[in-house]
Amino acid sequence: MYRLLQEDYEVIFTRIARNSVLSIAGDYNAPDYWLERDNIGKSMLESLVTDLNNAHADVSGFMLLKIDLPDLYEGAIVLRLKLQHNRLSLIKSSELLTRLPNRLLTSKPKDMLRLTLSTLKLLPTPLKLLTKEWVSLLNKTLSTSA
Repeated sequence: MYRLLQEDYEVIFTRIARNSVLSIAGDYNAPDYWLERDNIGKSMLESLVTDLNNAHADVSGFMLLKIDLPDLYEGAIVLRLKLQHNRLSLIKSSELLTRLPNRLLTSKPKDMLRLTLSTLKLLPTPLKLLTKEWVSLLNKTLSTSA
């Protein structure tokens, strides 16, 4: 092989590898790269092994690191991740707010405000604004009862 290609073997192997990966890449739609990344990587590795073995080269591994998708898909993925993050944040916030009344009932009056403020710090901004009024009311109640 070296006698045929001499110093150009790198260029040839790179071209074979690129063609091998691109031939598999064309078999999948853009959403598949999001949903079936592992399967696509395995298919690409199998293709690389076959094609480079035919050129008397061994493949020790393959990692699909970067996927260039059209801007439409990239934007949709980013939006989807933000929505998932917001949803999880709201779920955690509702859990905190659900547990708060029970914790307040079992706490001493002097700990009520601290407990409420510590919970408030963990909430996302829109819920913080709503609960600030509640904290204010709680503070007034505690100051009049003391």
